[in-house]
Amino acid sequence: MDARPRLGEDRFVDIRYKDLIKDPVAAARVIQERAGLTFDEATEQRMRRTLEQEKKDRHGVHRYGLELFGLTPGDVNGALGRSPQRRTGSETSCSGPWSCRPARATLWALGGRS
Repeated sequence: MDARPRLGEDRFVDIRYKDLIKDPVAAARVIQERAGLTFDEATEQRMRRTLEQEKKDRHGVHRYGLELFGLTPGDVNGALGRSPQRRTGSETSCSGPWSCRPARATLWALGGRS
């Protein structure tokens, strides 16, 4: 069973992966504001400082994909209760066999687990 219809759309925040990578501070602002949390100047400054310190690939490049774990998108969707017909935006975008990544991250920012 899909979680969205069961829990309600208002409990989810969708952030496209490319938007998250392009401007992580803006993405965090959207998530925090949807959750009813304050996103002030101090929060933004701390995030920007952390992003400056935590450079991408500073520990080397890590490649991964479902196939490395013996999984397919169908396996994952089945485990999450998603029907194959429903396009969730979490399909993979692959430019090669070792560079699959989510095309859009779906972040559940509002509410607990059920």
